[in-house]
Amino acid sequence: MVEWNQPIDEITKEAFHNLQIKYPDGDTNVMQAHYESWANTYDKDCEGLRYNGPDVICDAVDRWISASDKNECNILDLGARTGLVGKALRDRGYRGEMTAVDFSQNMLDQALKGRQIYNVAINHCLTADNPLPIEDEKFDLVVAGGAFGPNTIRANCLPEAFRITRRRGYVAITQRLSEKNRPFLDMMDSEINRMIAAQEIEQLETKPFTQYSWICEENETEQLKGRLLVFRKL
Repeated sequence: MVEWNQPIDEITKEAFHNLQIKYPDGDTNVMQAHYESWANTYDKDCEGLRYNGPDVICDAVDRWISASDKNECNILDLGARTGLVGKALRDRGYRGEMTAVDFSQNMLDQALKGRQIYNVAINHCLTADNPLPIEDEKFDLVVAGGAFGPNTIRANCLPEAFRITRRRGYVAITQRLSEKNRPFLDMMDSEINRMIAAQEIEQLETKPFTQYSWICEENETEQLKGRLLVFRKL
């Protein structure tokens, strides 16, 4: 099912093809193979589709982390892909240790190629039965730009993001909003509500934003919406 009108120019149409038409249904292994093959053109495709997720995450993080703490903030970029969120954070002045985790080695290779973003890169497929190889409460901030989804990191892995976050630390997540994604979002919301009720986390922000946009027929702008979620660990 395609919910959006396609771009009119061929370059952006191919980017949209990678984002949506090739977006595979099935298990995580299928998605992992898709990202391995997408790594070389991922940055170009995100640029063509005006991907806004990294800036939205950085704006949110800046609202909660003081400028004086940027040099010491220890960050995990969960589902880092080619490092777009990590680079945006570095550009905003975050100078602390930064770790990347992604299930695609090719994506991580692109993130590390000629860039001074991450101190550590971990190739790992996070599932409920395969937790992160990271000690408890290591990070001040965990960011996950588009990493939680039905074919990537499942909703039942959300507690793992908080396990590795220090008390009073932050978790910032962006996710795609779509009818196709609604069953997963409902599972995610159920897990969030459970953790809030258990007084494990507090939700600081939730808001929709334009995640991608492009020009389609008759010079109309098409938009793919996402949502931002920001939490603090209690």
